Amino acid sequence: MATVAHVAVGAALGRLFFRHPPSLADFLLAQGVFIGLALAPDLDLFGYFHGVPYLSEFGHRGASHSLAAALLLALVVTLIGRIWELPFWRTLALTFMAAASHGLLDMLTSGGQGIALFWPVDSHRYFFPWRPIPVAPVGGRLFYSWHGWGIVAEEFAWCLPLFVYAWFPRGWFRR
Repeated sequence: MATVAHVAVGAALGRLFFRHPPSLADFLLAQGVFIGLALAPDLDLFGYFHGVPYLSEFGHRGASHSLAAALLLALVVTLIGRIWELPFWRTLALTFMAAASHGLLDMLTSGGQGIALFWPVDSHRYFFPWRPIPVAPVGGRLFYSWHGWGIVAEEFAWCLPLFVYAWFPRGWFRR
């Protein structure tokens, strides 16, 4: 999968975080945080490009894509959010959804070796039975090919409603 769907889900959850119209600065900060959470599991690509085997527990789509890693990341962000007196349960739920969405979306892709969704309890890698999202090629030269850009365009089309919800909140900011 290209990063488009991860960005779309993170952006939508960033908007959903607020119950009342936020300032533009708060809105942009939330967008950045939630998009970052939705993209964070792919930090395991640094290991992949430095020799960590794909199918190892800490390889690409391994432990970092698990629900346990999403919960740990959400707890850390929620505890940091207490500094700004953010609501604990709302912050925890939405940050967990952002981080967990990554592995769940990757389970809908047409390639790879699956997701270690239940790591550390179970290191088996899973896919959903229905896998409509084409997997993006890994690596700069492959990703920036016509094939890679075609996948990005298809994913963007799938995610357009989320982007509209997230980034076009008409009349929504307080002055």
